[in-house]
Amino acid sequence: MAKTKRWEESLPRGSQMQALCIGVNDYKEKTKLTNAIVDAAGIARCIESIPDSSAPTVCRNPESKTALKREIESFLFDIKKERPPRIVLIFFAGHAVQEGNQIFLLPANANPKTQEDLKSTCFSHDELFKLLKVKLDEKFEVEDVLYLVILDACREFLGEISPVLTGFSAESHEPLPDNRHSQIGCCAPQQHEAMLLTMAKADTARLPKR
Repeated sequence: MAKTKRWEESLPRGSQMQALCIGVNDYKEKTKLTNAIVDAAGIARCIESIPDSSAPTVCRNPESKTALKREIESFLFDIKKERPPRIVLIFFAGHAVQEGNQIFLLPANANPKTQEDLKSTCFSHDELFKLLKVKLDEKFEVEDVLYLVILDACREFLGEISPVLTGFSAESHEPLPDNRHSQIGCCAPQQHEAMLLTMAKADTARLPKR
């Protein structure tokens, strides 16, 4: 759909922010977490305290990639396409694995050992941004909706996969893979400036040994 107006010019306007907060504590094969759901609920409360903003549902312990995707799609479906919010936010707290320039979010039942496991049982940030683009952005007339994804997850890497590139910051990713540079860099130009991925924790491959 052609973008014909800016958010502040669309009357009546949509809300300031709509958010989905996801927390996974109850991992079946990975180390169980204690604070992921608490963190997701805390972020939801903060968003609810912002005027004209909502995070009505905290998604707790989605068991599979299918369940995680279903929760995200349900959230996106409920957003009014004719009156979109200024900010669409997705927050995830739990385990993650990074393979090259992709980050995979782990649902509760996931325990990936290979690249094929990652793709079949975990939800990549590529897939997440594709959902945002196809389910929302391409259906909005408003041109400046901001899509913000916050991942509160230490990133591991699979033993048979090359570790995270260490010469570049991994805190900023081009959200659309067709436009992504071969290496991750915080100064790389963003082809879609309305989509932003931020990490709340560093990758474990690069943390100092204790």
